Amino acid sequence: MSIVIYGSNSVFRRLLRRLRRHRLNRFDNSTFLKYVAGKSYAFQENSEHIETLALRDSHADYGLFTPEFPGSFNLGLTSGDLYTAFQLYSTHHKKLRNLRRVVLFFGVFSPGFSLINTSERYRTVAYKYYLSVPYQDRSCINKLAEMRIVQKCRKISSEEFSEGQFGYKKKTFFLEDVDVEKRAAVHLKENRRHQNQLIWLERLLQLISLNKHSLYIVIPPARSDYRACLPSKHELFKDLYSIKLENTKIIDCFEGNVVGDEGMGDTDHPNEEGAIKLTKYLRQIIAEIEGSA
Repeated sequence: MSIVIYGSNSVFRRLLRRLRRHRLNRFDNSTFLKYVAGKSYAFQENSEHIETLALRDSHADYGLFTPEFPGSFNLGLTSGDLYTAFQLYSTHHKKLRNLRRVVLFFGVFSPGFSLINTSERYRTVAYKYYLSVPYQDRSCINKLAEMRIVQKCRKISSEEFSEGQFGYKKKTFFLEDVDVEKRAAVHLKENRRHQNQLIWLERLLQLISLNKHSLYIVIPPARSDYRACLPSKHELFKDLYSIKLENTKIIDCFEGNVVGDEGMGDTDHPNEEGAIKLTKYLRQIIAEIEGSA
């Protein structure tokens, strides 16, 4: 006697589609690899001229408009975390002979976000290859997948590097159709993660202080509907303010007074008009702080 299971093929197909949806993105497409390569190439080409270095994630990448801040370089990297920022500074600061200050962007999800522990972990392969950022946890990266990504990195020639002379390039991608409440909830989850990443901020502070550089921590602007889905900024950033900050200033732009909703491309990234306004404001505030010191 045979047993026939009706619909088994359709169940299998649904399972296969589900597995494909949850398969990790290797971030080995040419657009992303050229983006990182371009940052690296421009950084190396301009290292002797850099006085101000912007670090961390897409908030920095979208937010610091380098043409409005002479001597600056935008080394913000998509989904870069505090660990990545620390390693970039730790690895490269000695070659930055004229560096005076670091501008670190610190958003809602910064306290708990760890790139190596997310579905975007394979971005770290390009960050390691092009910018010498070591893996926070080597066991999270499949060696065969890493080798394939590195092979693609090696095929990108310097003529293809186009991330702007000082690390900023006009942004055209924004999360315009995102569910604001869901995005805020995801960011809040990272904000409240128990094993947070602030140890890397503390280590960065120590190293910057040792090198007698200044650190400016920027809380980037956010759109009003996004802010309305979150607790007060005093609760969101209480861990940041609890750290002993020596030779450091916090520049709070969270409530968007600098750029307004019209200057935002999506919930938490400025468009180019907003980036210009934000950068002019940061340059002015930093000049006032250093002028009164």
